[in-house]
Amino acid sequence: MRRVFFVSLAVALSGAVVPGPLFAMTLYQARLVGWSAGIWIIVGHLLAELAVVALLYAGLGAALKRPVVTRVIGLVGGAVLLYFAWEMARTALLSGALAGAAGGNALSALGLVGQGLVLTLLNPYWYIWWATAGVALIAAQSARHGGRAWPVFFSGHILGDYLWYQLVALLIAVSGRFLSDGTFRGLIIACAAGVAALGMWFIIGAARPRPAGQA
Repeated sequence: MRRVFFVSLAVALSGAVVPGPLFAMTLYQARLVGWSAGIWIIVGHLLAELAVVALLYAGLGAALKRPVVTRVIGLVGGAVLLYFAWEMARTALLSGALAGAAGGNALSALGLVGQGLVLTLLNPYWYIWWATAGVALIAAQSARHGGRAWPVFFSGHILGDYLWYQLVALLIAVSGRFLSDGTFRGLIIACAAGVAALGMWFIIGAARPRPAGQA
């Protein structure tokens, strides 16, 4: 079972480094709140992950892989990511105070949990990852270890997410006092560009003509 845990941990780390709304929120709130921002944001993310794993266990994975569902997720989610990227870049470029660049003012612990939950649910990459790679990985480990692989896999996965986002929060919290507004604005704009690219990738993929017989 240790192999299940470490495979899940490694895969989670590889997925977590993809720039997205959760990453941008962590950057911004860590500068305002401190290193604890990473903890609370990931609690919200964990709630979403727990819900989707429970639904996959109940059989949702097959529904998520239907072409019509992935198309809707790609179009709607991609549009949301583009809007989020636009707001980040616009505010970072136009506002000297950076307020709102990636999440407004400093949030309370409950607010950070809520943002972690909402931003996870708005990211199409998250749904498609779980419907494809997530389902395949869990199925492979369950075939060898049975149902007990599910909680072990989930534990490794959420730990990987936590380690990455907490590292980001800690680095920003420690270095924030040395970062100028201009440097931090550049980080937010770079992150916005990554989010925009991800949004376009989902929209283009969803709009691409499908082979005959697929919705």
